[in-house]
Amino acid sequence: MAPQPHDPVKWYECLMSSHDGRGRPPGGPGWPPPGQPPQQGWPQPPPQGWPPQQQQPPQGWPQHPGAPRHSHLIATVKPPAGHGAGAMALLSLKRAFRLRIEPNEVLEDERARLLAARPAITDETQQAFMAWRRSVLFMAALLMIPVAVLHAVENLDFGDGIPEAWKTLAVVQVLVEIGFAIFLWTQVPRWTKWRRQARTLAWAWVLYFLTPFLVFLYPLASAFDLSQVDFGGEEARPAATWGIGIAVGGQALLSLAPKIISLLQGLIRSSIAAKTLFPGATAPGWLMVLAAPLYAIIFYVFVLLPYQFTGSGFVVAGIALVVLAKASLVRSGLGLARPLSDEAARAATRRALAIWMSLFVAGVVCLVIGLFDLLRAMSVLSLVNFALSIAANILVLTLIGTDAVITGLDRARGSTPEERKYAEEAQAEIAAFTTAGTQDR
Repeated sequence: MAPQPHDPVKWYECLMSSHDGRGRPPGGPGWPPPGQPPQQGWPQPPPQGWPPQQQQPPQGWPQHPGAPRHSHLIATVKPPAGHGAGAMALLSLKRAFRLRIEPNEVLEDERARLLAARPAITDETQQAFMAWRRSVLFMAALLMIPVAVLHAVENLDFGDGIPEAWKTLAVVQVLVEIGFAIFLWTQVPRWTKWRRQARTLAWAWVLYFLTPFLVFLYPLASAFDLSQVDFGGEEARPAATWGIGIAVGGQALLSLAPKIISLLQGLIRSSIAAKTLFPGATAPGWLMVLAAPLYAIIFYVFVLLPYQFTGSGFVVAGIALVVLAKASLVRSGLGLARPLSDEAARAATRRALAIWMSLFVAGVVCLVIGLFDLLRAMSVLSLVNFALSIAANILVLTLIGTDAVITGLDRARGSTPEERKYAEEAQAEIAAFTTAGTQDR
């Protein structure tokens, strides 16, 4: 039975789908014979004076600019189910570590909120992106709770003789992390306002990201008062200062490594996510080409220090596998750095992820085996905190990176007629520049 007139959203959709563009319903089974008024339960004709050729809803009804796109996989993905915070957490866990979801995986309440946004979000691909983005934000906020708590427990456990400067800087770090976790939770209900949220989230992350770098600029080793310590000779005093410096450096490594590693990892993931959204765009592929080698170099530098303590061949094998994983991303990025169809982009990104993750997981396993004695000497709290911090930062950077790539693609096409003209001229100049002199005569 057709929707009743008191439901304007469904009634408008019914009218749009049932009329033939000339203001009258088509014939056929289920329709009233010509010349007879429609019976109750049949779609009613549009109001008199409503121009059918414009296909616009009456004043106050939802506006539907353009026809939404439909996924070709809409019938193959099982829609999610469940209600409440627990179901949302489980659903977000399934969504967040993927790089896209299908339109029919969007919950009905999510779709209703997107249609109620101003302007309404009617494109099914964009609705799926917004629902995926909501889950990534929710899971990042959820992971930041144990990260902030464990950092507080670990960094605020001061022993005897700890300088006041160290205590103050540690408290600042903990407060910034707690503040960032609270900020993420304040953004979870605002997931439909993604443009404004993208800016505030980026600025909050910059503060969260830079704080430990600024903290470790302070020479903490010089803050220790060693004048009252008897070293049995003045020649031992510099060695003690160096030892404190090495300990502070190790603490800096554990604090900064998750943020630096996740920075490039999140950029790579956001590039792949953007390519699946806009298969005709080339910039995501080039971002992968640039980010993957930088990731490999930084990863090598971070692993080199613990390798000197073990000298294990498994560490060498792990480094080689991780570098190969990033090299595969460079090769895949070159293939993605050109316009593709939706099917080709899906297949290419799926293949890139499979090769990358296979090599990367194998490399991490080798590293864990090679560094097992060193890891066993660390506290379980530090290891859990390290892993959760990397996961939370990767999710946050995936979110921020995807927003930044989409914004960059939008700016690249120009926001004014003059800018679009310049963009078209640049495309023509590039074509002329790259084709001139390429044919041998």
